[in-house]
Amino acid sequence: MASQCIGNGMRRDERLRYVISDILFREWDPVGVNDIERVSDEYDSYPPGLTRVACDGGPTGRNMSDDYLKIIPTSAECVPPKRTHRSALVLLRTFFPEGEDFQVEIYDEIEFIDQGENIEAVICPACKQRLEMEHFTEGDPIVAWWYELSEAMDGTAVTAITTRMPCCGRVVRMMDLEFDWPAGFARFELNVMNPNVAENLTESQLRELEQILGCRLRQVRAHY
Repeated sequence: MASQCIGNGMRRDERLRYVISDILFREWDPVGVNDIERVSDEYDSYPPGLTRVACDGGPTGRNMSDDYLKIIPTSAECVPPKRTHRSALVLLRTFFPEGEDFQVEIYDEIEFIDQGENIEAVICPACKQRLEMEHFTEGDPIVAWWYELSEAMDGTAVTAITTRMPCCGRVVRMMDLEFDWPAGFARFELNVMNPNVAENLTESQLRELEQILGCRLRQVRAHY
């Protein structure tokens, strides 16, 4: 979905995902299908850990991974007034003086604000069972279910997506899923790339941002 950016350019995580997918298909290609263009998405759903390994083994030997702290409203439809955005960015910079990139993003529709490789489990909203992500277990049915659900987001509004839960068989809305680590759904996002501190915002810092933006906020920590 289209988004507006305030900060230092387009989102690095979007470029990173494209570059990783292309490296896996053009260079890594263990299946031997990179001469068939129609299957260029062959490795798009490979476990995040394998993606990182493939990139780290490139010709530069450089680690391409990044961390993000994303701050979103607790109400998915909420978009704070534009006049508040720059003040929020300025305050966020004071909280993370070593951060590399600071942005405000406004999406045309509600988007899934993901935690990247930090995802450990999905909690079923119907039966409350915790579905652990065993990324390094070949054929793990929960991982397969999650990748299938993730693929459904390409070209489909998250508000329209439903899924049959592998735990209890109930059909639920994607927007009702809960996550560990936290993720969320939003049209507005304030973020910092590589904040270079392990901790999220403190409660008092989060309250300061809430006062500027005029809404309740939650934090999503992502790694790509």
